[in-house]
Amino acid sequence: MGMGLMVVMIGGSLLITFVVVGFSAYMFYKVFKKMGDTSRLRQTGLPGTAQILSLSDTGMTINDNPQVALSLTVTSPHHGSYQVQTTSIISRLSIPRVQPGMSVPVKIDPQNPMNVVLDI
Repeated sequence: MGMGLMVVMIGGSLLITFVVVGFSAYMFYKVFKKMGDTSRLRQTGLPGTAQILSLSDTGMTINDNPQVALSLTVTSPHHGSYQVQTTSIISRLSIPRVQPGMSVPVKIDPQNPMNVVLDI
């Protein structure tokens, strides 16, 4: 094997490694940033209720708890009634309480009412 081919193979391997590590770091950043935003919103958000119109599994889990995509009709004294789509990590123990047709408490971002988290 020539020296040039070995350099290309090592360089290619390093490039693939950097891409995989970079993508993984980006995904961790997105997940943990969303978790921090959710925690902040649960403490400072405006109270409301939401009827669950639909939910679906996103295929992602955190600590064995599924992330679900939700379509909600949110009702708030401050913003009236409106529909939003959001994602949420749901404890496996809470799944029976988060089903289409059910009403759940939510917290609403006062700066952006389309940003809603389940308060369960």
